[in-house]
Amino acid sequence: FEIPLGGSSRVRALKPLLHSNDGLRSAVNQVAQYCQKRGVPYATVCNGHQLVSFVATRLDGTPPLDGRALVFASLDAMLEHFLDLWQHVSPYGIAEERLRVTLLGDTSPDLPPKLAASIQGYPGAQQRNVLQADLQILSELVLEDITRHRDIEPTFLEECYCPSGALSQYSLLSKQILQARYAALHHPEHGGPTTVQVADKGGISPHLFADSLSRRPILLIGDVGVGKTAFWRHLMLVKSADLASNSIILYIDFAAKATLATDLRVFLIEEITCQLREEYDIDIAERNFIRGVYNLEVIRFKTGLYGDLRESEPELYRLREIEHLETLVTRPDEHLRRSLEHIVKGRKKQVIIFIDNTDQRSEQVQQEAFLISQEIAENWPTTVFLALRPTTFHESQRTGTLSGYHPKAFTISPPRIDLVLEKRLTFALKLTRGEVPITGLNENITVNLSRLES
Repeated sequence: FEIPLGGSSRVRALKPLLHSNDGLRSAVNQVAQYCQKRGVPYATVCNGHQLVSFVATRLDGTPPLDGRALVFASLDAMLEHFLDLWQHVSPYGIAEERLRVTLLGDTSPDLPPKLAASIQGYPGAQQRNVLQADLQILSELVLEDITRHRDIEPTFLEECYCPSGALSQYSLLSKQILQARYAALHHPEHGGPTTVQVADKGGISPHLFADSLSRRPILLIGDVGVGKTAFWRHLMLVKSADLASNSIILYIDFAAKATLATDLRVFLIEEITCQLREEYDIDIAERNFIRGVYNLEVIRFKTGLYGDLRESEPELYRLREIEHLETLVTRPDEHLRRSLEHIVKGRKKQVIIFIDNTDQRSEQVQQEAFLISQEIAENWPTTVFLALRPTTFHESQRTGTLSGYHPKAFTISPPRIDLVLEKRLTFALKLTRGEVPITGLNENITVNLSRLES
């Protein structure tokens, strides 16, 4: 582009400069769009020997291209007025907003007051009497805290969960995937492999069905709070309760944990290992368990280089065997994968991993969690569910991590609020009437809700 000749002032109206000047207009429009997309206030275009600087993002209601610009029409002008150039477009000048002051004046735009400013006494807390405070505490106890207890949660989910038509189909398909994986672990005593019914397509081998659908993670797509966790827990505790009782379920909560973790892979391995030990009494670091996992390697070691020491020097042979096993467990991820394969084959239990609340973390963490989930689903004997935000999912499909994959995604929509309120209040009444027993609480805590019914 070229700046029109004439005019000695360095501060000039931008619109006359752009008139009948397609090259300069195109450059200014391009950089203005960049600034407005990124929230950057100032823009500069340069053709190598001429320079135009202007305010590209304004808050005073004036279109940026109707404003003024700081113009240097030649390299000689830049050299002659170098102090002005430095004061306005250097990092220090930008930090002090010299360009805004020169082009717009030293006045800040008047923003309209917030609507909340019209509320008398805002911000502040509404005064409550003793009865209101007690009702608030008890309502949180009845509607929120008690329903999360392990003994009551299945009943709560069965009576209060509000599935839509799409959610019912997702739940059915998820159950069929889990059924197929479980059936693939068991063969009837007579005849061929077990088959499962899939919609109206007839029976297919569970090996093919389970392998094709579960070698990629199942993504639950939805905004924060729409019910992704409720969908999962309803699937496990109600819809597929019979399958869950014969499965190893590993629940990874990124909201309660992993906030301080710097390596998600290390955190997931440690968390899965901990849950296997505490929830299922499976210690993958226990000596006999390790020997069971690597039984084939132990057998091969007997016929290997140190096999001759087994009879002549049994103590040295035992030390060499331990060192050999030690090399096999030095990679935590590979050892955990082999351990899960041993559990699946030996105990005939499928492993289900649900990675929850990643949507409460940054997009980078969500995409990293997807890559880890994809690797686990592809190479480990597990079915993986992963919660993601819609924005992360769609943006990543276009330009991010998911663009190289074809994931299976279920969109979780929020339920109708009227149905939620009706079901929850009905369930709360059952609690207060004693129709749903409150069991499993701390023995030092007594809850008497009968007077709340009215």
